[in-house]
Amino acid sequence: MTYQHLTAEIDRCKVTAQAFLNYKRGDCTFDDFVMFAMENNNASPKYARDFFESLRDRTMEGSNSAINGLMDYDSIFDSVIGSNARVTEQEADMIWGYGSRYFTQAKMTLVA
Repeated sequence: MTYQHLTAEIDRCKVTAQAFLNYKRGDCTFDDFVMFAMENNNASPKYARDFFESLRDRTMEGSNSAINGLMDYDSIFDSVIGSNARVTEQEADMIWGYGSRYFTQAKMTLVA
C-alpha cells in the first residue's frame, strides 16, 4: 500500500510540474495552470494557492527551481512515509530505493 501511495504522489507531482512547463511554454494561461494544480493538490488550499501563485513571475531561468520545488523527492517521500510507525527502517530504505528509481524515471519524462 505504501508503494502505491508513493508512486501516486510522485505521479501527482509530475503532472503538476508538467502543467507548469506547459504554462511556461505558452500552451496554457497561468490561471489554467493554477486551476489544474489546485484540483490535483492535496495540501491545504491556502498554502497551495500561495505556492502556485509564487511561480507566476518566474523567468525561464527560474523554471528549474520551480520544477525542483514541485518535484522534490525528499519532500514527497516524507509526506507519504512521514513518521509512519508501522514502517521499519529497513522497509523505509526499500521503499526509498523503489521510489527513487520511479521518481527519476518520472522526472525524465517531463517535456520542457
